[in-house]
Amino acid sequence: MDFGVRVGVNSSNFEMKNASLGNNYIAFNKAKTGYHAGLWSRIDLGSIFVQPEILYNWNSYDMDVWNDPTSRYSGKIKVQTLEVPALVGVSLLFLRLNAGPVFNVMNKTSRSGDLIESADVLKPSVSYAAGFGFDIMKLSLDVRYNGDFERTKQTVEIGGESYASKTNFRGWTVGLGYRF
Repeated sequence: MDFGVRVGVNSSNFEMKNASLGNNYIAFNKAKTGYHAGLWSRIDLGSIFVQPEILYNWNSYDMDVWNDPTSRYSGKIKVQTLEVPALVGVSLLFLRLNAGPVFNVMNKTSRSGDLIESADVLKPSVSYAAGFGFDIMKLSLDVRYNGDFERTKQTVEIGGESYASKTNFRGWTVGLGYRF
């Protein structure tokens, strides 16, 4: 059994359709780069392995709100998640292929900007990860695609009015791990 630490970057898309909220219009910008840090372990079972991890992710998304063409406000939504990937994979020579569920056990959302009064991810969710990696001595590099099985409900409150929509978090993760 191996275990170690892991840090990396992730490029996540936060997909919430541009929408009208009363007199306001909302637009979300995509593909912000975030980062993650955590612990991993790998249990080798021959050419098959199980790799549980605990990762803390930080991401942010820019949001524009306007109620007419001359009054445009910008804000930022910050999302922090505690994720527990439970990956199963196969080793082929020096390459590892893996996939599995990712349990998002904690979501914390904060906001900044002129008009955004609140922004909340309402519930923990289960997503998935699939990717590849390889090891060089005590270092490991992993590249993964992350997506949602089910869209998460996101609520944004602007000007006393609440807008709720199902959102889609998906993107790429690149992580560098160190094995103890």
